[in-house]
Amino acid sequence: YTVVAPPWISATPISDTIPPGDSVVVTLSFSSGTLSAGTYLANISIQSNDMFRTIKNIAFTLNVDNNPCMDFVFISDTCTGLVNFISSSINTATVYDWDFGDGTTSAIANPFHSYMTNGNYIARLIGCNASGCDTVTQNVQAIIKGPKETICYPVTQSYCCGIGITHFRVARPVSDVINNNSNDASAGFEDFTCSNANTMITNYPYALTCTTALTFSEYLKVWLDMNNDGILDSVSEMLFSDLDTVAPIHSGIITVPALPLNVYGIPLRMRVASDFQQIPQPCVNPHFGQHEDYSVILNFSVDANELSAETGFSLYPNPFTQSITIDYTLRQTSKVRLEVFNMLGEIISIPVDSKLQSSGQYKFQFTEQPAGIYFVKLSVNEKSVVKKIVKMN
Repeated sequence: YTVVAPPWISATPISDTIPPGDSVVVTLSFSSGTLSAGTYLANISIQSNDMFRTIKNIAFTLNVDNNPCMDFVFISDTCTGLVNFISSSINTATVYDWDFGDGTTSAIANPFHSYMTNGNYIARLIGCNASGCDTVTQNVQAIIKGPKETICYPVTQSYCCGIGITHFRVARPVSDVINNNSNDASAGFEDFTCSNANTMITNYPYALTCTTALTFSEYLKVWLDMNNDGILDSVSEMLFSDLDTVAPIHSGIITVPALPLNVYGIPLRMRVASDFQQIPQPCVNPHFGQHEDYSVILNFSVDANELSAETGFSLYPNPFTQSITIDYTLRQTSKVRLEVFNMLGEIISIPVDSKLQSSGQYKFQFTEQPAGIYFVKLSVNEKSVVKKIVKMN
């Protein structure tokens, strides 16, 4: 025999051979998972080679309630950690309750959510209507390679005559932090945070140059999100201002002041803005100019990059779940201090406490701390370098 049924009914076994005089039990399972609300009628056909009864039809009715059957997909931005959640349902939901797994929630159908730290999160969606509710969960991996999302992305209102930014450079004597050619304001806002990032040293002067329109005088300002809160303060976080330049080249010196430890070693958002006729502001749409965003990572010492290269200072695996290996090599006997800080800048571990170490390779394990972001600072003689590590659940 063979059982023929609609897709929402499954038979086990679907076919078999039965000796004369014998019988078999066929189990039928009903599934409404892909069906909208309504009444469904069907005949199950049992076909056999019995010459006296080749087909037997059995009528079935399935009543499907109007309660929702929820699902969702998500699209992750691996630069910012911004995730777009998109819900779907069989039978329309009227109430949405999202829990993103990091203590934040939303009540809209298709929310955007910014995760603050790298890691795996269990996202949960509850959808309800007058007939009932349904719950679905998924594992979401947040990957953040760029700076924190900001609260605004200014839009160029008009375009004319080559106005806007075409080249932006921040440099120290031996290397460029940023050296980027770009379109003018015809492109509007441009985000280079994941394609342009390098280290800047606090309390160190950098040469800044920026090229704008050839035939128009533009105002220019530069800000840095120094506390990494996603808000660029127009006064306290301004690094550069040029309000009276008539030539297309804006130039000057910028210096990042010493800042709290928790912003070192992570990407910070730098915003440069130009405009004609009005003075630029971080979150004000320019009339003819434009805004561009870049990413910089702060360190303590001008010798940080050199020290990292000299010692092969590395941390692996990073992110980690159980333990991370701190690895460095000394070429000669040196005074070494190795410290681990939490996000508040508090020292939580000192594997090496300012002592002389002979040449050779050194490895240390960092474990037994809750999930979160930490900073490892290696000091060798008078040089220091800081790197961020992430522990996940």
